[in-house]
Amino acid sequence: MNYDFEDDWYGWGLRGRHLVSEDGQRMTIERLRGLMWRDKMKLRRAGYANRRKAEEARKA
Repeated sequence: MNYDFEDDWYGWGLRGRHLVSEDGQRMTIERLRGLMWRDKMKLRRAGYANRRKAEEARKA
């Protein structure tokens, strides 16, 4: 995979195989993928194709 983390990103940076926050929290790429998958499944169960459609429905 190709990551674009030359500089810090909202306080997070790529250090080895971990995303690391300003306060030292570490998150592996696998953990991030798991969180994204969980969010996707939660939206799908609620009947939305993606986050954008869910936010549009909430505004309406």
